[in-house]
This record gives sequence, structure tokens and C-alpha cells, in this order.
Amino acid sequence: MPSANATRHSRTASACARRWTRRAPRPSSCSPTGATTSSAGPNALRRPAVQLLHSYHGFVTRLTQAIEHQDRVVVQAERQLERAAETLQQQELRVASVLKLIERRIAEIEKTSAQREQRALDELASRAAWNRLAAATTRF
Repeated sequence: MPSANATRHSRTASACARRWTRRAPRPSSCSPTGATTSSAGPNALRRPAVQLLHSYHGFVTRLTQAIEHQDRVVVQAERQLERAAETLQQQELRVASVLKLIERRIAEIEKTSAQREQRALDELASRAAWNRLAAATTRF
């Protein structure tokens, strides 16, 4: 299906061709019967106009194809950008999950460390109390 640009370019080329054929010089008639003096015939002067029309048409066709190709490239780049954005969002979610897990593990390690330290302090206080009690009872 031709794009809007292709249709516009086709109409532009057609308009240029119509203007060119209107400007093309007509063969002059030198005889009273209206016969041309040119040996090539009445279409001899129209051939360059037709060739020029074909040239314009070819140019417009190639230009339209290039524009359509660029449109496809843009669409493909937009899709690639969308996929990259989705991938980035998924990766950021994974990173956030890992960070949350790391925070939990650090909190768990700190809690375990604090519990060990508390047990060690309790053990030390208990031994100190037993040592004081033992020292107090052995003096007598």
C-alpha cells in the first residue's frame, strides 16, 4: 500500500510532466496541407518529453522507496528502543530485588553477631559472678 508521501510524490511528478508536455515546442507546418517538414515525424519532439517523464517517474519512485525504507528503519529503531526499555526495567527490578536481599542478609548477620556478643557478655558476667562468689566463700 503506497504511503501518503508516495502518493504526494507521484502527483508532483505527474504535474511536472503535464507542465513539461505543455511547454514542449510543437512541430511547425510549412506546407498548406499541414504536413511537417521534419523527416522524423510528429512524435519526434515529444520523445524527449516522454523520456524526461520516465526519468522523473524513476526518480520519484526511487525517492519514494528511500523514504519508505527510512520509515521502516525508524519503526524498527522504535521497537528496538521499546525492547531495550523493557529489558532495562526488568534488570532494574532484579537489581532492586538483589539489593533488598542483601539488606536482609546484612540485617540477619548483624542480628546474629549482636546475639553472639550478648551471649559472650552474659557468659563473662556469669563467670565473674561465680568467681566473686567462689572468692567470697573460700576466704572463710
